[in-house]
Amino acid sequence: AFADDIFVALAAISILSCVVGVVALSLAFRRITGDPDLSVCGALLYYFGAAILVHGALAMSDSAAIACTALALLAMTYFPDQATERTAIFLGLATSAAIGIRPQFVVPLLPVFLYVLLTSRNVRKIAAGLISFAFLSLAWFAQLVEACKGWDKFIAWETRQAAYVAEHDAAASRGAHSAGEVAARFIFHPWGPKSIALPVLFLALLG
Repeated sequence: AFADDIFVALAAISILSCVVGVVALSLAFRRITGDPDLSVCGALLYYFGAAILVHGALAMSDSAAIACTALALLAMTYFPDQATERTAIFLGLATSAAIGIRPQFVVPLLPVFLYVLLTSRNVRKIAAGLISFAFLSLAWFAQLVEACKGWDKFIAWETRQAAYVAEHDAAASRGAHSAGEVAARFIFHPWGPKSIALPVLFLALLG
């Protein structure tokens, strides 16, 4: 509504999501480490990674999904002792929003979401989190099925998406590279070229 061009609107949402994500991640890290400077550095290190620099400001769903995930992680840091029912509601909404924007996030987020709620051992907080999650999930899920023109077409679309991702992920991780090569890529230079990763690893060893 704030832009005539939908591409410009989506790009603006992505840029705004990056700002929200940095703030939320910084606050989450601060609650974990207790060091405000280190927390900001950790959030900026993530957002200055090669993948975020390339995709973060594009008219795609990555930035918004990551921002919602960061908000969910921030809410999780209050559990189990400092969480209130409002915290549980916020956690449910943020988790559902992240999954709604990027359905693949259901694999890592949903189990952690359920575990964190259960750690509170409080029926009211657990119920608040589950109800808020279910309410928002139903809202975006109904619209998604409607956009696909019915349940059958939705299932067919999701099946094709899952098959495509599984085939290409498997080819990239197992067919095209050995286990050692995959491990080396994600451990020694996850930020891209070695010229970028080595200085980052050097600074990490110093710090």
